[in-house]
Amino acid sequence: MDVSIVVPIYNEIENVVLLYQEISGVIDKDNRSFEIIFVDDGSRDGTAEKIKLLAVEDTRVRPVFLRRNFGQTAAMKAGIDFANGDVIVALMTRGDSSRLLQVWTRHTPDARHPNPVGLLTHSIEIVGPRLPQFAIEKFSD
Repeated sequence: MDVSIVVPIYNEIENVVLLYQEISGVIDKDNRSFEIIFVDDGSRDGTAEKIKLLAVEDTRVRPVFLRRNFGQTAAMKAGIDFANGDVIVALMTRGDSSRLLQVWTRHTPDARHPNPVGLLTHSIEIVGPRLPQFAIEKFSD
C-alpha cells in the first residue's frame, strides 16, 4: 500500500460522500495504491451508515467506528494505527482536502521526494494514551 489517507469524521453526513469523491478523484489519476480511512468519531446523524455504503462500493475505503465521541485527536490516532500505507496523509478538516488536492498534483510521492509526508501534511500533534481496543469497531462486509 502506497498511501493511507486518514480522515476523522463527526456528524458529517452531508459532506462525507463529497469528501470521498474529492479525494479519490485526484488520487485515482495517479498510479499509486491508496486507502481512505474514515474514522467515525461517534456520529449520531447517519454518517456511519454513509461510510459503510462507501466501503461496500469501494474496497479502498476502510472505515473505523469509535463507540462514542472521543475527539479529533483520538480519532486521528485510531486511523493512523489502522493505516497500512507507506505514507500517511492526515486530513483534519474539509479545508485540508482542498489543500491535498492542490499539493498532490504538484508533489506526488516518488523517488525525487524521499520524505513525501512533509510535502502532504501539516503539523499534527498526537497526544494521549492509546485507545483501548474495545473502543474501536472495525467494519467488515
